[in-house]
Amino acid sequence: MITGFVLVVLSWLFFLAAVILLGYPLAHLLNLTRHGTSTLRSSLWLGTLVSIIGILTIGIFTPLRSPTALLAFGILVAAGAIATIYLLRSNHHGRNFTLQIRKADWFLIGALGVALAYLALAAIGPVTNYDSGLYHLGAIKYAGDYATIPGLANLYFPFGYNTSLYPVGAFLGNGPWNGNGFRLANGFLIFLLALDFALRVTQKSRRNRKLSTGTYFLLVATPLTLVPLVSLSDYWVTSPSSDAAVLAITLISVAYLLDTLTKKHTVITDASVSFCAAVIAFSLRPTMVIFLVVLSLVLLYRLIGIRTQRAVYLLIPALLGIFLLIVQTARDYLLSGWLQYPLSLFSFPVPWLAVDPSGNRDATIGNARNPVDIWGSVEGFSWFVPYLSRLPSQWETYFLAALAALVITLLVLNTRLGKPLRWRTILLAQLPIVTGIFTWFFFSPPTFRFGWGVVFSFFFVLMAFPLKTLL
Repeated sequence: MITGFVLVVLSWLFFLAAVILLGYPLAHLLNLTRHGTSTLRSSLWLGTLVSIIGILTIGIFTPLRSPTALLAFGILVAAGAIATIYLLRSNHHGRNFTLQIRKADWFLIGALGVALAYLALAAIGPVTNYDSGLYHLGAIKYAGDYATIPGLANLYFPFGYNTSLYPVGAFLGNGPWNGNGFRLANGFLIFLLALDFALRVTQKSRRNRKLSTGTYFLLVATPLTLVPLVSLSDYWVTSPSSDAAVLAITLISVAYLLDTLTKKHTVITDASVSFCAAVIAFSLRPTMVIFLVVLSLVLLYRLIGIRTQRAVYLLIPALLGIFLLIVQTARDYLLSGWLQYPLSLFSFPVPWLAVDPSGNRDATIGNARNPVDIWGSVEGFSWFVPYLSRLPSQWETYFLAALAALVITLLVLNTRLGKPLRWRTILLAQLPIVTGIFTWFFFSPPTFRFGWGVVFSFFFVLMAFPLKTLL
């Protein structure tokens, strides 16, 4: 057990180094006037997106558990390392930033460390998610043992789901993990979430010693969401389900969105990271596309009128998003022949075209709405009352009630002790979140796990702004 725990930690640290090396050159360009931990935080998410694009591309041509895949990814990391070393040697900025860990910081970081240690220990434990046995592990094995197989969705329709988690899980199975590297994927993203938060609360600068609104968002979001993830780690974290991954990435996207809307000096960087995180969420779950589109519009609205030569570097996240879309479209073309499968809006003229996925999609949605009347729940709103009647049996109902109580408490305290809130900014920040909630509830299975990120963020945003004025 101890050996496995150490292997998990070392693997996470190895992958951390890889994403930093891949992301740092891009983060450097986006942080031309501010470096230090700000660049490091940005590199975590830019590097993660580059890694995903690289792995998905490699998986189209070769099995992801192979020396060829390792060599190709190693070349990509080596290129990032060369660029990073060059930039670090020539960079004389960033001296305005130091890490100052206060007693309260030690408590937070210590608590996060204990939670992450538990997740690392759980990574070598049982995989208990029902869908993992049904198709997650099968999709990962196909991605690991073969290049992307044309028409794989014809074998079993969930094998056509174009989520980046399966190829990434397959790639992580190289080396000593012998096909079990999928255990690392969700925990690693949660590790990055905790690291981003830790860097935020310990970062001090001579210009600004106050925490940002996005940091206050993560101050409540990170520990509160770790509670259910840690308590059910075998089901949500160790198992290769994308629910925990989408939750973590959505929180990061919203945190940087809040910073984009409330800060001036790092608006280019924060907007870029927010967008890239939303792109990652889209790669994990294509139904996040509406959240991504509306978030992009909000970011563009914020960026309109900003006059700086650095605006040209916004091409970096834009190009990364385009590359991801191209690669995932190529995977859709091969796996099922349908664009954004299991949607059935457009099909490619290929001989391996899978059957129209609308029947399977409707069955999944109907079962989530009302398992007693699956087909009668596909259209109309007859499922609404039975759905509400099942809410008391779900832990998320009580979790959301507790969040609502915290929101009301903070808003009342702010009315009496704080400054007036920036409601226009709050409403702007909530726009992609609310549209994401609407899309989740009416156009996807309304099971809470499919909407964790946007549903929880709705309340966390309403906590972050009063905390900013009160503390």
